[in-house]
Amino acid sequence: MADLFTERTPIVGAAGEEVPLTEESKAKIIRLVFRVLVTVMVTVNTSLCFVRGAQYSNKYGVSYGVKYFLLGCSLIGFNALLNIMFALWRRGDIPRHGQKFLYCFGGVITLQSILADIAAMSNCL
Repeated sequence: MADLFTERTPIVGAAGEEVPLTEESKAKIIRLVFRVLVTVMVTVNTSLCFVRGAQYSNKYGVSYGVKYFLLGCSLIGFNALLNIMFALWRRGDIPRHGQKFLYCFGGVITLQSILADIAAMSNCL
């Protein structure tokens, strides 16, 4: 279980050593950038939802602000699920052709983050 989050091939070599950019290392960089972008979007939008929920809980009551808290919690849960699925895919528990599903799932999380941002800023909940 300890090797669940470790990569098999390094992206960069030792100090001063140049590592040629292979297809596997390019794919690894793309996966890393994709996961970081989704995580950053989720983090920003979750904090917006929590702040908006706290503001509306104080202003209109707890029942109005809890919608924003639940929206932020769902974003956190979906992002955690995506990162676990990427780790399982890297370990080999998910077939290699399942990578398209992971990117589609990440796209859905990104869309949910954008819609959560719109909902939090436009007071439509």
